[in-house]
Amino acid sequence: MTFSTRRSVLTQSVGWLFVVACASAPAAGTPAGKTAGDVITRAELADPSLSGTTVADAVRRLRPRFLNQRQTGLRAESEGALVSINGSQPGSLSDLARIEIGDVEEIRYLNAADANLRFGLASAMRPVLLVTLRTR
Repeated sequence: MTFSTRRSVLTQSVGWLFVVACASAPAAGTPAGKTAGDVITRAELADPSLSGTTVADAVRRLRPRFLNQRQTGLRAESEGALVSINGSQPGSLSDLARIEIGDVEEIRYLNAADANLRFGLASAMRPVLLVTLRTR
């Protein structure tokens, strides 16, 4: 590989690193590592209007974007989100059906890139909903 080719590859790599860093930066006014709107809290789930709904329905009403298919810069996330309960390996969205809404402490959204860093190939480059159950 010639010096010119190596320099070109390095320049492109730095450019992509900059793009990724800017794209994953938190919104202004939010603490590092936490993006506004990426968490559904127990207080939100306790809203009386959600009484009798499933966790999936609550997510659909409170944060529909968690479940929406969307296009990222690298690929379409057409398969939809996966679900990780208390840190388990990601599984199907249908796993939300077996959870009582009152048992949930929080639901946190991980985009596909962050899910891939945390779960590796198990996330299949799809977003993951991290469901933390309440301890009793």
